[in-house]
Amino acid sequence: RRTCAQFGHTCQAGCQDTPTGFRCTCPRGYFLDEATGRRCQDVDECLATSRPPPCPAFEQCLNTIGSYHCRTIQCPAGYVYDSRQRVCLEPCRPEDRNCNSTNGNSLKFIVINVLPKHNNFTLKIIDARHVNVRNCHYRLLQKSADAPFDIRSSSGRVTIIRTPDPDLAGKLGRMFQMKIKAECYRGGDKPIFRTTFNVYISIAAYNYGMPTLQFLFPRFN
Repeated sequence: RRTCAQFGHTCQAGCQDTPTGFRCTCPRGYFLDEATGRRCQDVDECLATSRPPPCPAFEQCLNTIGSYHCRTIQCPAGYVYDSRQRVCLEPCRPEDRNCNSTNGNSLKFIVINVLPKHNNFTLKIIDARHVNVRNCHYRLLQKSADAPFDIRSSSGRVTIIRTPDPDLAGKLGRMFQMKIKAECYRGGDKPIFRTTFNVYISIAAYNYGMPTLQFLFPRFN
């Protein structure tokens, strides 16, 4: 009979001895991958088939690696919802002659799930031809007070970097929020894209699973 003492090191997480041999185990929020019998995969608590629903009706379920969070995702006051682009838009002000329906201020919601071993990740703006728009400028407008993240931009891309934090272990499994303003131009000063990204970032408690990025859309009941 094979035991955890002999083969437990092959399990990604835990190991349990049974009458017929050892069995790999996973912490709450994960399930054992049947293909390998060794690795742990994230349980998506936000699936439509989840019963009962994990969040109240007025909140959206944000799946994270190993857990989930409930958040209210809606357009702020002064913005309207564009169902075609699926974004919140701020109506153009009369004095802003460069503003139109495609380059006006918009708001998008993103969930980013990372593992403790990941130190940074990069976002970029692409045009209709899927080409990276390089003449973009980014500003960090706001972030959670204790968020261990900052931004750095170059070549039209913005990198969200994890800052040194002696209390990182106490922040695993939590969700943080950042607001990043992106402004892209053509020909020097003609705006073609002005969007604020409301970014929710979660650091998983374990180095199991894969990093993910998900766009969220405001819900109307």
